[in-house]
Amino acid sequence: MELQFTITPAHTQIRLAVLLEREMQKHDQQQIQLMGYVERMQDHLLSPLLFALCLGAGALAIYFPERQLTSEKVISMVLFGVVFAPLWWFFSGRLLGYLSTRMTANRTKPRAPLRGLNQRLIETRLRTNLEAAEGDYRLQLDDKGFTMISPKGIKSGLAWGQVVRVKESFDFYFISCAELDRKGKAYLIPRHSDAMDAEQYQQGLKLFLSRVPTPTL
Repeated sequence: MELQFTITPAHTQIRLAVLLEREMQKHDQQQIQLMGYVERMQDHLLSPLLFALCLGAGALAIYFPERQLTSEKVISMVLFGVVFAPLWWFFSGRLLGYLSTRMTANRTKPRAPLRGLNQRLIETRLRTNLEAAEGDYRLQLDDKGFTMISPKGIKSGLAWGQVVRVKESFDFYFISCAELDRKGKAYLIPRHSDAMDAEQYQQGLKLFLSRVPTPTL
């Protein structure tokens, strides 16, 4: 038995909306994890980084403008470090508190423009992949399994016993073997077809689903 159906631009738009929402949720989670890591690094490194910068700036002030490293300058740098360290310990709290407050306020600012750019890039990538799947398909069924023939004439398929997952949406059935399921891929079969008689298509689809050895999930 053979079923015929077409993956149309309308199908692509429906799938794009679902996949884009899923990808943006994943993107937001990754951004939250990344920002959390950056914030923790900032909190841990702020004090030692500022201390090192101030200490380096003082040493450079002693070294310049003659740009000669004499014994007197070395002694001056050491003394500066000895004096600066306890001063930093006692008086840096107010500065660090101010900087921490400013960084916290900056973290709460919305970053919609960057998210919008990422969304457009993700949408373009998804649309390109989905549009490549548009066209007329033939689904051939027999006692051993099914064969899908793509618009380019490429044949692929599964034995009935290889099917491990059948997902159902409002417009499609997604059929996967173990390997495809691990990759997040599936054979896509529309629930309705304009490429053949509607009643015959539904009968063939019912036969197809009756031979799938796992329940629809």
